Amino acid sequence: MPSGVTFAVDGVPWTTPWSANYSEGASVSLDMPETHTFGDAKYYWNQWSDGNTSRTRTFVMITDITLTAYYAGPNYELTVTSSPITGIIFTINGTPQVTPYTEWLLEGSYTLEMPGTHNDYVWSHWLEDGHPNRTKLIILTGSTTWTGVFEFAVPPHGPTAEFTILPETAKVGELIKFDASSSLSGWNGTHNIPITEYSWDFGDGNRTTISTPIIHHRFSSSGIYYVTLAVYAPGATPETDSTTHRVTVTTIPVGGYSIPIQVPTKTETEPIIPYIALIATLTAILTKMRPKTKRKR
Repeated sequence: MPSGVTFAVDGVPWTTPWSANYSEGASVSLDMPETHTFGDAKYYWNQWSDGNTSRTRTFVMITDITLTAYYAGPNYELTVTSSPITGIIFTINGTPQVTPYTEWLLEGSYTLEMPGTHNDYVWSHWLEDGHPNRTKLIILTGSTTWTGVFEFAVPPHGPTAEFTILPETAKVGELIKFDASSSLSGWNGTHNIPITEYSWDFGDGNRTTISTPIIHHRFSSSGIYYVTLAVYAPGATPETDSTTHRVTVTTIPVGGYSIPIQVPTKTETEPIIPYIALIATLTAILTKMRPKTKRKR
C-alpha cells in the first residue's frame, strides 16, 4: 500500500502486487525499499501487515502466507524561503524552523507563520500570492514553495522641514510665495507619519500656523528677513523639525534706478574709431550752437 512498489525477492527485483509458489521448507528473503516515489508524491516505509517494522525479512515456507507492506503518504515537498535575507526563524504548526527550509510532509493542512521583524528587516508579504498576512494556511496536496519577503527597516525618524521662496528678492509690498511642499513626513519604523502643522515665523513680527504647505506673505518695509518654518508630525520621533531661509526686501531709490554703462577695457578688441568720430561730431555741434559776438572797431 500503495501498489507499484519495486522490491526484491532473493535479490531479484519485482513490483507489487506479486505472488509466487515455493516448495515446503524453501527460504524466501524479502527486501522493501525505504521510500517509494509516485509523481511528485513520496511514500515512506512504515510496517508489514503483521506489525513487523523491518523492511528486510526471511521466511521458511511451511504454509501459505500473504503480506502487505504499508507506506506512509502521500508526502509532498514543502519549501519555505525568505528574501532578500535568509536565516529567518519561522514556525510550521508552531514548530520553529529556519529559512531556507525543505521537508517532505504528509498531505494535509499546515500553518506557516513568519516573524514581524528580523534584525534590520520588517515583514512585507508572501511572494507567491502577494498576501501581507504573516500567517499562511496551506493545504499540502502537492509539492510547493512559499517565500516570505522582507524589507529593509528604515530607522524611525522625524519630519524634515524644507521650503522654497519665490521671489527670494522682492520689493516692499510684493506678494511672496512660501512653499513647503518639499518637506518630508516622519517615519515610526512601519508607517509614514504625515505633517499636520506648518508654523511660519516671517521675522517681521508675523507668525502663523496652517495645515497646508503653501502660504503667501508681504513685507511692509525693506530689509533682510530670516523666515523660519517649523513642521509638526505627531507620533514621529522626534515630532518636529525646522529650517530658516533668508528673504531680501528692497525699495525703489529716490530718483529712480541708475543704469551702468560698460566702457571697453584695453584688452577688448572693439575699435576706437567710432568714439573719435562721435567726439568730433559733438564738438562741431557745440561750436555751431555757440552765440556769435560782434567786435567793435
